Amino acid sequence: MIEQKNLADGIRILTLSTPGKVTTLSSAANAALAAAIDAALADDSVRGIVITSNKSDFAVGGDIDELLRCRTPADLEAIVAPFNAMSRRMETGNKPVVAALNGSALGGGFELALACHRRIAAQNDKARFGLPEAGLGLMPGAGGTQRLPRLIGLKAAADLILAGRTVDANTALQLGMIDDLVSPEHLLDAACAWLRTSPTPVQPWDAKGFKLRDFDPQSIEGRRYFAMQWARHRTRSAGTNHAATAILHTLHHGLQRTLEAGIAIETRNFSQLGAEPDAHNRIRTLFFGPREATANARAAAAAVSDLIATVGVVGGGVMGKGIAFAAARAGLGVVLIDEDISKAQAAREQIGLSAAKQVERGFLP
Repeated sequence: MIEQKNLADGIRILTLSTPGKVTTLSSAANAALAAAIDAALADDSVRGIVITSNKSDFAVGGDIDELLRCRTPADLEAIVAPFNAMSRRMETGNKPVVAALNGSALGGGFELALACHRRIAAQNDKARFGLPEAGLGLMPGAGGTQRLPRLIGLKAAADLILAGRTVDANTALQLGMIDDLVSPEHLLDAACAWLRTSPTPVQPWDAKGFKLRDFDPQSIEGRRYFAMQWARHRTRSAGTNHAATAILHTLHHGLQRTLEAGIAIETRNFSQLGAEPDAHNRIRTLFFGPREATANARAAAAAVSDLIATVGVVGGGVMGKGIAFAAARAGLGVVLIDEDISKAQAAREQIGLSAAKQVERGFLP
């Protein structure tokens, strides 16, 4: 699962090579990566480490099927605890590690990148970066709630994590989620060039005197921010959004402590949240449901493709928009008609936004 290549000047390239079309970080993949990293850290001939992938993405998160098989908090902790221990060994191992992000880095994949001392991404219009777990009723469990705020600031990170929002490469660069953006053909060269500068392998949060970029949770501004977030959370979901509750608790309490203590809080909250039936139901509905619906819609469209190529939808209201979107997802042409042209145009814009969100979350190609 991990391909290894040694360069003449002491750089070791570790390439994620997991089964399947995309790179997912299963327990088996994580164990293989941990063994490869530990070996590189222990090898005196290795001066620096590059981590990349042999697929079009870098890594798109954990193994969802594996998570669904977990029934207790202990089951989930058994998955994330070894990964977190590996990440901490990597960032404190006294050797620089750079993530060469050849494509999307999402969830656990982005958390792996956060534990590296530098993140260099290839220019790729389709690549997305971030922690989308909240969109599935989950929360980050591999250090994301603790490292991202320490990297880009509490507010910027919290807003992304709570919404489960991912960003493109240019936005990631502007926010400081990645350090550099290069052409795909120069990605590995850029990663190796950085290692050859003999950078100090110390994370910002491990440096003496480190402070969050914007504000501390216990500051006046921090207390105001969390009070606003709690109020918004109660208003929107009456406290039924367990993921938001767990994320806010983890951010507020974890960022007042050391990284290790914060990750321990994250691990506990992630494990408890992920074992809830509600989380399993959300994963089945929000992750697998749209994929199954899309597959069924395409199959149905193929069956009638000789008979129907375009459908007309009268009315741009809620039902009309839903029908139009479903037909478009099935590959059919759609003509939407409304007596008010402005309503028809607004409906088209809203359908476009819905489609963009589906693409961002991986539900549409």
